Order: sequence, then C-alpha cells, then structure tokens
Amino acid sequence: MPAHNLKRVGKFGIVGVLATIVHTLIFAVVMQTGEPSALLANTVAFFIALIVSFLGNAWWTFRREGFSSSLTGAI
Repeated sequence: MPAHNLKRVGKFGIVGVLATIVHTLIFAVVMQTGEPSALLANTVAFFIALIVSFLGNAWWTFRREGFSSSLTGAI
C-alpha cells in the first residue's frame, strides 16, 4: 500500500474515532436533559456524529484541490 494511502487510512480512522466520541457525548448529554427515550437520544447523537464524520472526511481525509470550496458553497 502506498504511503499516501496509509496516511489517508489514518486520517479516516481519526475522524471515525472523533465522530464516535461526539456520538457518545451527545447521547449522554441528551439523556441527562430530562426524560428522553434512548431512541431519541441516539437518533440526535447519530445525526450530529454523521455530520462530523462527513465534514471531517470531506475537508481533511479526502480533500482535493477545489473540492472543499465547492462543498462549502453547497452548504
């Protein structure tokens, strides 16, 4: 495997770990804010972590010249 691919795999893993931490923290916070169901807390946490994962991978892991600016324009 070429070195640039190993670097990309590492970045992908870091983003995945970060998204997992965000998911866990958001789930815990939502569960502490009253009496929400675990389904609601997990759904909220999942979608926030999904956004973190998508943006992290788009802007850092799989960045190409011009890709980041076109993504920002789409959001």
